[in-house]
Amino acid sequence: MGFSIRGNFFDTFKERDNVTIFDQTIEGDLAAGGFGPSLLIFKRINSNWIADLSYGVVLRASLFDDLENLDLFRANFVVPLLLGLRYELVSASNSSWVRPYVSFGGGPYFTSEVKIGADNILLQNAPNVNSTRAGGYLGGGADLKLGRNVALTGDLRYHLIDLPEASNLQSGFDFSMGLTFMWGS
Repeated sequence: MGFSIRGNFFDTFKERDNVTIFDQTIEGDLAAGGFGPSLLIFKRINSNWIADLSYGVVLRASLFDDLENLDLFRANFVVPLLLGLRYELVSASNSSWVRPYVSFGGGPYFTSEVKIGADNILLQNAPNVNSTRAGGYLGGGADLKLGRNVALTGDLRYHLIDLPEASNLQSGFDFSMGLTFMWGS
């Protein structure tokens, strides 16, 4: 058994990160995101198979500033709650300090968009977009054992999410790195 605390970059937003300044109209925008933390809890099933449950939050924040439409802050959240299976390419009985694996899984992806105007209130005319979408992932990675019960973990997954055409989200890659803590036999 064990758990992993990770930092993620999830390329799920259609809009790209940017900084734009328009001097003549005194407007601009700043957008960045795709980053967030995740927690993965796992249990070994046998010498090569591991079942896991992962939960994370990915955020994209945008700030628009123009005199005509006032200031606007928009935050998009993606919260995946996923059950997965991981197949370690090296048996648990092998004492290798590098443990590569392939993984797959799926579950709900909760999405939300919040818009806040210049008066720091939720905009009444802005559509509040909250949804739960089904999806899954395929991926792989490796654990680099730092000790008997600690490992550095790197993971790359491709998430395929059932999104509506009008969504500002897209299916995409997720890269995570973190520390894994293990106990038991």
